[in-house]
Amino acid sequence: MFAFSEIAEWLGARRIPKNGLRPDEHPGTTYGDRFLRNSGMPIEAAHAVEPPPAQREPDVVSAMWSAMDKVRGFLDIDSAFDLFEALLILKLRHRRLWRGVTQEPRSDVLRDALDRALQDQARISLPQQVVDQVRDAGRERVLSLLVHVVDAFAIPTDKGDVARFLLELQGRMASATGRRGDTYTPLSVTRVMVGVTAPTSSDRVYDPFCRSGELLLGAALHVWGSSAESGRVSLTGHAASERHAQRTSMSAALAGIDIDVIRSMVLEAGVGIENEFDVVLANPPFGLTNWTSQAPTLDKRWRYGEPPPHNANFAWLQHAAAALRPGGRAAVLMANAATTTENRSEAAIRARMVEAGVVECVIALPPGLFTSTGIPVTLWILRVPRQQTVPEVLFVDATHLGSIRDRSRRELGDEDVEQIVGAYHGWRDSGGTAGYEPPRGLARSARVEEIRERRFVLNPRSYVETATVVPGVASGMRTVADVRSELTELGNRARELDRVLDDRLSRVDEEDVFRRGLPSGWQKVLLGDVCDILAGPGYVARLMGRESPWRLVVPRTIRYNALAGDTEFVGEGESARLSRYRLDEGDVVCVRTGEPGRVGLVAPAEEGWFLGPGCIRLRPRHPVDSSYLTYYLGTPEARDWIDRNSSGSAVRSISSRTLADLPVALPAMPVQQAVGGLLGAVDANAMLHDRLGSLVVEVRELLLASLVSGLRRSESD
Repeated sequence: MFAFSEIAEWLGARRIPKNGLRPDEHPGTTYGDRFLRNSGMPIEAAHAVEPPPAQREPDVVSAMWSAMDKVRGFLDIDSAFDLFEALLILKLRHRRLWRGVTQEPRSDVLRDALDRALQDQARISLPQQVVDQVRDAGRERVLSLLVHVVDAFAIPTDKGDVARFLLELQGRMASATGRRGDTYTPLSVTRVMVGVTAPTSSDRVYDPFCRSGELLLGAALHVWGSSAESGRVSLTGHAASERHAQRTSMSAALAGIDIDVIRSMVLEAGVGIENEFDVVLANPPFGLTNWTSQAPTLDKRWRYGEPPPHNANFAWLQHAAAALRPGGRAAVLMANAATTTENRSEAAIRARMVEAGVVECVIALPPGLFTSTGIPVTLWILRVPRQQTVPEVLFVDATHLGSIRDRSRRELGDEDVEQIVGAYHGWRDSGGTAGYEPPRGLARSARVEEIRERRFVLNPRSYVETATVVPGVASGMRTVADVRSELTELGNRARELDRVLDDRLSRVDEEDVFRRGLPSGWQKVLLGDVCDILAGPGYVARLMGRESPWRLVVPRTIRYNALAGDTEFVGEGESARLSRYRLDEGDVVCVRTGEPGRVGLVAPAEEGWFLGPGCIRLRPRHPVDSSYLTYYLGTPEARDWIDRNSSGSAVRSISSRTLADLPVALPAMPVQQAVGGLLGAVDANAMLHDRLGSLVVEVRELLLASLVSGLRRSESD
């Protein structure tokens, strides 16, 4: 039915879940490794990958990211990136050590080179740990491949180019980790933040919540690009975790700059930052709960009111304001809810900050800029209050700017960034008065009296009046062009998927695999014999109106045999209580109540999410492949069995104990893998065509709005 090489290729792309590993198999082992070992073929020979030829690529970032992706079958993306960044540090900053590594690309040589290169940066240990992991697993070929990849490509050496290169790589990593990843600040948002604060070489720049150091790198890049100076920039960052501290330190080492990284949760230990900095750039975690154990009344930073313990949003804003020197400015990303919250203490703090003249500008950013959150985000520009001035606030509504880049992710282009930054500086240059007239539909200045009448709501969309539903036909067509571009891209992908499906379907021998009765070599087992089955919790305290890093899978999350629908969110405390319900890659989630039997496979990016109410977790054990089981549970026979054994009339449900008795037909593992791969391609095709349909409807709505707005203008003329 399938050629040996094709089976090996399919299996080699699928890692064995942790709960399916045999005693002699290391984490990261693939079914392909096991298949080749059982067949007697040497694994190293089958996996040999020729290093790319040394050449200059038009897009070095894309080329290197593609090369790094080849080793992710063994290393998780975080570890692969740590190791990749360490190799770049050696190549760019320690040429002699790098030559030794390229001559002998072994773990002991690389470990020694890293120890020597990073001896003055004792904090950095992540790449050494990855090298040890690779060595202990006996996967030296991974190191050899990466060393050859890094050595083959021409990497920029100018400070500014290196910083840009690193920011783009970090952006690729954020896209790859998706909603599982940290809330990395997109490059276009970083450009807006440094554009409005305009740091100079004489400024002290501060980030109170470093993630990967991207905001401080962006500040340094801005300084180098706006002046002839490319020397030292004073950069300080607080890191809440050791991983954040190491990531920021590695970014600094690669870019060749100095960042004073302080490991602490700064809201707990904020002493010493008051009036210390000229520029503050912050992307703190939104809606942080239980953020302090100290008495708020003893903290000098809360001059506008004590932040409530259930939400640190206004603690971050006041912390940033307190850190500013006279003449200083801060740009703080914040959940949009902070502009409208009616919580008594938060609303009072917001009002006092406006009355005092601390809030200078609020910018509503477009949706979809962040890969890890869909929460509407605003950018608060804060200043040390000016004496003897009537407070005014500039509101910028940028929600209509940007264009779709991939799937639903939006990005601000150069022109978009210039519009936002230009509106702010134009208002500042005019003296910051309500007499300033920015482009209609983009920005508006409001006096404090008007803001007071609106109960200190600071949502820019409440103040900025759009010219029309769509700002004219020309602007509407620009957006249509963006959607058409995505339609073209998805159409090409759809045609390619169709070819893949036709090819795979042509290889299926229905007489052999799908004939009546149980084919030779298949076995029938009970689901409970090959899976650990766990019913979801009965009650979960969920966050309402805000997101968090802890996602909860509920029945509506399950679509297209995957976790492709909306999730809910829980707080840190609730996530600790739900630890036994944590999902791993390869788990299968089954709907228990409502529509019993609907299933979704947990992908790598969804590892760490939590099983929610109304669901059952299936954790397959050998000899069951997770993909095959997912699709088997969707067969007419399995669904009929689940329906017959479910209880309830109005709302159907099935218990985990009953589900354990479901009969499952199992072929040999290579056949399971082939079936899972084929049907996975079908689902990918279905999801893509669903997106295509949505885009066509979006084009229709955009054209309708544009044409109607043109008719309205004609009538008014």
